[in-house]
Amino acid sequence: MPELKRGKRTHKWAFPLGLLLLALAIVGAVTLVSLLARGVKQIAEHPQEVQQYEEFLRPIVEHDPDPFDSVEKANTTQLLDISIWSLLRADPDAEHYQTDADDGFIVIPQADVEKAFKRLFGKEVAVHATIEGADYTFEYDEVAKVYRVPQTGTLSIYVPRVASYKKVGNSVELEVEYLGYSTIDWADAPDGVPVRPEPMQTRLITLYITGDGQFTVGSIQVPVGRQTAVLEALGSTRIQPPEEEQEEETEAATTTAAG
Repeated sequence: MPELKRGKRTHKWAFPLGLLLLALAIVGAVTLVSLLARGVKQIAEHPQEVQQYEEFLRPIVEHDPDPFDSVEKANTTQLLDISIWSLLRADPDAEHYQTDADDGFIVIPQADVEKAFKRLFGKEVAVHATIEGADYTFEYDEVAKVYRVPQTGTLSIYVPRVASYKKVGNSVELEVEYLGYSTIDWADAPDGVPVRPEPMQTRLITLYITGDGQFTVGSIQVPVGRQTAVLEALGSTRIQPPEEEQEEETEAATTTAAG
């Protein structure tokens, strides 16, 4: 019996499908390149707009608050700390604030802190508390309704650099690179060409645009698939909620679990 030759099994739709997949891959690559180019072009064509975002974000980014999906879920103590530092940044000499003659502390009214909080985060302050920083304390006087602030310089951890942004309705979604404070000066490469400093971490920050054209922070999130960079030497600068607040959260979590 003559040997039968086994032929290759083929499908009429295989070749067109392969072409379609190849075409989709090419379209996807072109789209990605186009989006990246559009983002770079957007930054280049609107430098003043980008500068406005970075200027607004600086007092927030430089103290690196924990990520949050909404202001209500944020670490309130960290946001209060940022609000006070923003007041000191706006008036470094704090000349219009009363100074305690005994210890030289600057006395900042609670009302001023609340205004700064509302201006930055668009919400009312839920609770006031003494703020324990790495090497400073902002003491809250509940009776006098003031914060007693030592005359000290700010400890800036990061400086913001907007990598891209997208406007959606009355909000702006920004990809913000956190540059280490010591790397903001561009270094010269061996060939003499200036190089951009590498970001220490990246955050997705949503800003809401108010009726008068101002910004407020809506959320600060970690991009999917990226790990948060941790600076071991600066770990102690993270401001945590007061113990009472932590205990309440623990009790609430226990009650929920039990239910």
